[in-house]
Amino acid sequence: MKTQISTRNRFGTAILTVLAGCGAGGGGQALAADLLVPSAFTSIQAAIDASTDQDVIVLAPGQYAEQLELVGRSLTIRSSTGNPADVTIGIQGGGTIAKITDSPNVKFQGVTLRGGRGERGLICGSNGSITIFAGAILGTSSGIELDQCVVRDNTADLGGAFFLSGGSLTIRRSTIADNGNVPSPGRTASVGAVLRTCDRSAPATILIEDSVLTGNGDLSEGLDCISPSNGVLTVRRTRFEDNFGAVIQPLGLTDVTVEDSEFIGNGGVRSPITIALASGDVRLTVTGTRFESNEGDSAGDIFVATPAFSNSEIKVTNCTFINSRNSSIIYTQDQGGSGVFDRNEFRGSASIGIGVFASGGTTVISNSLFVGNVEGVFVANASEPATTTIANCTIVGNLNMGIRLDALITGTLNVRNTIVTGNAVQQIGAPLIPIGQTISVERSIVQGGYPGAGNLTVSPGFVNGTGVNGDYRLLSTSPAIDAGDNAAVPSPVGTSVALDLDGNPRLADAPAVADSGLGGAPVVDIGAYEFTASTGCVADFDNSGSAGVSDIFEFLNAWFASDPRTDLDGGGSGVSDIFEFLNLWFAGCP
Repeated sequence: MKTQISTRNRFGTAILTVLAGCGAGGGGQALAADLLVPSAFTSIQAAIDASTDQDVIVLAPGQYAEQLELVGRSLTIRSSTGNPADVTIGIQGGGTIAKITDSPNVKFQGVTLRGGRGERGLICGSNGSITIFAGAILGTSSGIELDQCVVRDNTADLGGAFFLSGGSLTIRRSTIADNGNVPSPGRTASVGAVLRTCDRSAPATILIEDSVLTGNGDLSEGLDCISPSNGVLTVRRTRFEDNFGAVIQPLGLTDVTVEDSEFIGNGGVRSPITIALASGDVRLTVTGTRFESNEGDSAGDIFVATPAFSNSEIKVTNCTFINSRNSSIIYTQDQGGSGVFDRNEFRGSASIGIGVFASGGTTVISNSLFVGNVEGVFVANASEPATTTIANCTIVGNLNMGIRLDALITGTLNVRNTIVTGNAVQQIGAPLIPIGQTISVERSIVQGGYPGAGNLTVSPGFVNGTGVNGDYRLLSTSPAIDAGDNAAVPSPVGTSVALDLDGNPRLADAPAVADSGLGGAPVVDIGAYEFTASTGCVADFDNSGSAGVSDIFEFLNAWFASDPRTDLDGGGSGVSDIFEFLNLWFAGCP
């Protein structure tokens, strides 16, 4: 138990501190204390001034119209109830709520920071210029953590909610909302409506996890929400919804990781994730993340332009892109670097699924599904060193071309083990300027045919190949089974073995199907999905290997959740799909 401290028992606490330091060797550290506000201290600042390292300032429910300053110590400031709705810190329209300097570990827990407006200051060697910084928290060479907090309605010219000069910021289980919408005096928008860092300071470390960011940014300007100039950014299990401008737009930031998160309904001038102004090598990793109904000027979801002559690494894996209001991903390489896009779904984009504009380096697009977009994949390699490979993909039912080639001047495009069919205008378009390029298509199913070894023109045999929500796994009778080229299977990305779009291992043999592809058994299938007995039989909905009663319950659970797999008739998930499934179930699996 921590000792509760008041102005009346401070002397007693000092005695306990001395006693705690006694013992073998006579050394020790002071006991941490709970400082109660307002019962023991009339304000949060008074408690800070009286605190020592590791003390906990406990706030009773209420509104605290304060601006806090903390220098050189580690503290926790928390609500007594743990509910951020009970404690609000800040002055509506006032200055920065908390200025924290040279403090190794400052934690806010279960509180709301609201209404701060950044103040003028000389920060990060700004050479005498005066700028308005940080509506909620200004951190200088400090470690700052927020846990179960709300940060709302704050604004500044730079860093509407947070501005960091070095140090670290960790945000956990918190809501960051409506920051940067109100312009600061004399300005029209907040640059970094949630977060901005210093480009002259030591790199900042930023972690955001299990949180929600919504309504941030400036509607008229669409400026960035999270705009670090220097540092490392990691985002996990976080939802970004209805923000304006780039949700993440680093400037000179070299490492960005986004895992198991959601970007829903964001819009504005820039794409939700924009890596365009960085210098040096860029590392962007996005995995297990859902993008839906986002909009941006260059791309609806992710826009990347790597610096010239860099060794940048871009990896986007196991993600879902739904109803993008522009192209889902635009990737631009300039004389170097690599892009890997593996096990992704692109459904219903208003423009391109993935657009590759390369004048150097390599790009691999693999184990992915493109359906119902205006175009599936767009490739414009501008020079010989640029190589784009499309392998084990299914590109089907797009409104224009499946694969469009534009100004592919002496670049290289390899297509392997891929299904390109049912696209409205053309399956694989010819280059705009046909001069000296290398275009190689092999071991693929292309509607209407395409020159190349082992290419097929037959129907691929999908489970339900209808519409943007169709099921494009392979039936047991599909000619794509065991018909690919093992040597063309892309290298595993983040796993020990190559996986298909469902996460099943590649090179799974179908004993009833004669191998027609290349390589020793088992031979890889063509398309984004590797056939297994369970995925080839609709009635085996739980993938157990046979149709049983449990499959009915699994199907109904998925149907009530509007799972697109339950749309068996291609008309949207409805009652008719239940009857269709029951008919298939009674027929059993082959």
